[in-house]
Amino acid sequence: MAIHHGLVGEKRRGESSVSSEPTIQTNVDVFSDNGAYFVRTEIEARIVNVHGPVKDLESAKREQEKQVARLKASTEALRRELQRATD
Repeated sequence: MAIHHGLVGEKRRGESSVSSEPTIQTNVDVFSDNGAYFVRTEIEARIVNVHGPVKDLESAKREQEKQVARLKASTEALRRELQRATD
């Protein structure tokens, strides 16, 4: 595994995948509105991943479909964890 400019590279099946390190930012603050007080909890998570190079547009579209399917499951799990963290 190699790190370049904040990116992590991993070689797989003749292609490479370059990812940023996952970042998670949190904030908890208190604010008032019309005499009432509120506590706001924020969680922001971000990662960027680039796969390639791929040989043609069809291959890129297949990779895109695989990534969409993986993200759908991951996003649901993350959504549940974020909801639990802020309850």
